[in-house]
Amino acid sequence: SEPLVRAAAHADDAAMAWTVISRGAAAAVIAAASVGLPHKLPIRTRGVHTSCGPCFSKGILRRLRNSVLARPLAAFGAPPSAAPRVDPLSSTVGTFHGTAVVDPFRWLQDSEHHDVIRYINEENKYTERHLRRSAKLARQVGADLHAFAVEEDTSVPEVLGNFEYYAKVRPTFGTAPVFLRRKILDDGSRAEEELLLNPNGLVMRYSPRLVIGVLKVSPCARFLAYTVDPHGLERSRAVIVDTRSNAQGTGCLAEIDGVFNVEWAVGDGRGPPTLFYTCKDELGRPDSVYRHRLRGVGWPGDGAVGAAGERAEGGDSGQADGDPLVYHEPDSRFYVDVSVTKDHRFVKVACNSKTTAEVRVIDAAAPDGQPQLVRAREDGFEYFMDHCGDEFFIVTNCDGAHNYKVMRAPSARPQREFWREFVPMQADSKIEDMDLLRDHLVLYRKRAGSSVVTVMDLGGGSGALAAGAGSSGTPGGAGTSTELALPEPLCVVQPGANQAFTSKVLRFSVSSPLTPELVYDVDLTSCAVREVKRLEVAGPRGFSPDRFECVREVARSCDGVDVPITVLRRRGAPLDGRRPLLVQGYGAYGHSMEPAFREESLVMLHRGWTVALCHVRGGGELGHSWYEGGRGLQKHHSYDDFLACVERLHALGYSRPALTAARAASAGGLLLATLCNARPDLLRAAALRVPFVDVLGAMLDRSLPLTEHEFDEWGGDPAADERTFRYLQRNCPYQELLRLTGLATARKEATEKETGEVGGDGDGEREPLPSLLVTASLNDLRVGFWHPLKWVAALRHQQRRRQQQQQQQQQRGRSLGRGAEERPLLLLSDYEGGHFGGASTSLRVDAELSFLIAQVEEEQS
Repeated sequence: SEPLVRAAAHADDAAMAWTVISRGAAAAVIAAASVGLPHKLPIRTRGVHTSCGPCFSKGILRRLRNSVLARPLAAFGAPPSAAPRVDPLSSTVGTFHGTAVVDPFRWLQDSEHHDVIRYINEENKYTERHLRRSAKLARQVGADLHAFAVEEDTSVPEVLGNFEYYAKVRPTFGTAPVFLRRKILDDGSRAEEELLLNPNGLVMRYSPRLVIGVLKVSPCARFLAYTVDPHGLERSRAVIVDTRSNAQGTGCLAEIDGVFNVEWAVGDGRGPPTLFYTCKDELGRPDSVYRHRLRGVGWPGDGAVGAAGERAEGGDSGQADGDPLVYHEPDSRFYVDVSVTKDHRFVKVACNSKTTAEVRVIDAAAPDGQPQLVRAREDGFEYFMDHCGDEFFIVTNCDGAHNYKVMRAPSARPQREFWREFVPMQADSKIEDMDLLRDHLVLYRKRAGSSVVTVMDLGGGSGALAAGAGSSGTPGGAGTSTELALPEPLCVVQPGANQAFTSKVLRFSVSSPLTPELVYDVDLTSCAVREVKRLEVAGPRGFSPDRFECVREVARSCDGVDVPITVLRRRGAPLDGRRPLLVQGYGAYGHSMEPAFREESLVMLHRGWTVALCHVRGGGELGHSWYEGGRGLQKHHSYDDFLACVERLHALGYSRPALTAARAASAGGLLLATLCNARPDLLRAAALRVPFVDVLGAMLDRSLPLTEHEFDEWGGDPAADERTFRYLQRNCPYQELLRLTGLATARKEATEKETGEVGGDGDGEREPLPSLLVTASLNDLRVGFWHPLKWVAALRHQQRRRQQQQQQQQQRGRSLGRGAEERPLLLLSDYEGGHFGGASTSLRVDAELSFLIAQVEEEQS
C-alpha cells in the first residue's frame, strides 16, 4: 500500500530514527529517519518502506543505532573565546514581482569556498569549547539514555510461506542485529537457522554510517534483494543475492547503482521471478521504474549468467545489455514508487505529489506487460489501493472525502467510473492506512488525535466478527466490523508486516510516552487479542514510570481554534510555574507528532522536567483538515498555534519563560525560528536540528533537489505567483530576521558596511535571544546546510548590533538590561553525516539535551 499520510515514513524523533521495517514479502527496512523533512520523499506511512514489518520491532533495531553512533561528547580545549564574526555581503537573489530579494549571507551556500570552510571551522571550535562546560552533564545524560534504551536480543518471528523470519543480535557477528529465517518442516518443527543478511559485515566494508534501505525476499523464497546506502547520504544501490549460495559468499548475482526501491513479481512460474526497481534523477527524485530479469540461476531455459542491468536512458527498452525502462515520470512534482499487492497478483507503479496520486498496475504473472492506468491524475485527487479476490480496494479522498473512504472496483475494470463506495468517510476520524487480507479488511484511523483500529469481515454475513462488544453493521455488504480496544487512550499503533495474505491473525504494536513497545496478535475470527511480547525498560536508579502521567491540554489559538497538547509530567506535582519545561513541535506534511515512547522524554522527566508535545496545524493529528489548516498559504496557523501552546502552558502553571526550553528539527525548525524572531522572551533555551528556515530562498531555487516537489506544500511557485511570493516573504524566518536586523535591503546593508554605524529598525529594545544550539549537516540533501548557517549568521549580526547599542546607551548613562552575550549562540556542523545525522558528536542527542538542561537549570538555580 501507499497510505496517504505525508511524513509518517519517518520516525517521530531523529534520535530514534534508524529503523523501520518494510511490509514487502519478508522484507526489512533499516531506514534513517527524522522528525520531519522540508524536502522529503513522498514515502507513505508504511507501504514499501515504512512499517514495523516481519518480526523486527523497534527495540532490536535500535541496537543498530547504538552500534554505529559515536560516544558521548568529549571535552574540548580552552574556555570559549570571542564568537566568530561573519560579515554580510551585498547580494541580490533576483527581482520577483517588482521586488528585489536580498540575501547578504548567500555566499555561505558555497561549501567549497575557503572563507565558508574557515567560518564553519571557527563556529565548530567555538561551539565545542562552549559544550565543554556541560561535557560531564552530557556523559550523565548519555548514561541515562542508555539506561532507558530498549534492548531486544530477538524479535518476534513472523511466518510467511514455509519460513519464519526474525532478527537477532549475535555477538559473534557484531552489535547490529542480523536477519535470519528458519524453514518450517512438515511436522511443524523448525530447520536450522539460515542467515539472510549481516549488516555488521557491510559496516566493516563501507562505513559506520551505512544504512540498509529495503530488504525483500522473492515469492519463491530463494532470492533476496536489498538496497544499501554505504555512507548514509541517500545514495544507494541494489544488491541481488541467491540464498542457496549466500552462506558460501558466492550468492551475489548483481549490483545496480542508483536504486531507491525494489519489488519482486512472481512471474508466470516458468522462469525465475522478476525484480522491479526505481531510480533517482540527478536531483534525487525517484523518477523511473526498471525491470531486471535473473539469468543463470539454474532455472530451465534462463540463459547465461547476466551481470547487473544497466539503467536504460530512454525508450521502452534499454541498451542490449540494459534493463528495460517500464515507466518514466517527467513531472518533477511527482515521485515514483513500485510495490506489489498483498496477494501478489499485481505490481503497482504509483506516482505521487504532495496532493495528487496516480497508479498503474501490471499483472505480476506477466511482468513484461505494459502498466495499465487506473485513474489519471487530477490535482487534489489522492488514492492508494490493494487487491483481494477479483477486486481492488481503494482508499481515496474523491468526492470531497477529506478524511478518506474505501471504494471497490473490479480487477478487469479498475477505472474511476467503475468504483463504488464500500466504507464511507467518517467526519470524526481519518483513515491513515489499510491492511487487506483474504477474509478481512483492517483500517487504521486517527480520531481526535488517538489511534483507532477497526477490523471488518469481508465474508458478508458470515458472522465472523458478530460476537465482540462494539460490533456493528457496515454498509456495502461488508458484514460486521469491530473496533479493537487499545491498552491506553494516548498511544501509537504501528501495524505489523502482515504479509501472509491468507492469515487470520493480525499483528500490530502499541507504545505510549511511558510504555515501550507492546506486540499484539489479534485472532480475526474471534477478535481475541493476545500479547506476544512486552519490551521492558529498566531506567536509571530510582526511576518508576508510575510516578508520572500523560495528560491532554488545549490551547486556544488566535483565530479561536483549539490546539491539543500532550503533557508528560510528574504525577501530583503542583502547577506553580517552578518546574522546567521542554516544548516540542513539528506541524508539516500531515505528519503527526505521535505520543510515542522516547528515551529522551524519560530522561527529562527523571530530572524533574515536564515535556509537552504541541500538535499544531500542518500535522495530521486531527485529520486532513488539520493538515490543510497549516499548509501552503495557511502556514502561519502553525506558528500561531505553537505560540499559543507555549503561552497556555505558562498560564496553566506548568512552567515559566525563564525555565522553558524547546526542541525542533527540519521543517519543525520553522516553528521555533519564528518564535525566536517574534517572542524570544518566551524561551530560555532552544535546540534546532538541521532547521529549514529559508523557505523563500529554497522555493525560488529550482536547481535544489526536490524544490518543485515542495511547491504544493508551501503554496506554489513564488517566482510565478505573486501571492505566494508575498506570503512566503512575510512568513520566512530567515527573511523576517533580515528585516529585523536591517539587512533586508541592499541600501541598509551597504550603509552599515561602509560607515560602521549600527543601522536597522531599532531592535535594541527587543528581548535577548534564548540560548541557542543549532546544527547543520554538510551532506544534507533535504535541508541545505546553509539554512542554519545563514540564520545563525544573521543572529550573530543582530547580537553584535545589540551589543553596540548597549555600549552607546551605557555611554549615555542608560542600560538595555541583560546583554545578549550572556546567552550563547552555538552552531555545530557535521562534515560527514546527511539529514539524519552521522557518527560524529555534532548531532548527538546527549549533547543537545545537556545543553538545554545546563541553560535552564542554571537559571533555575
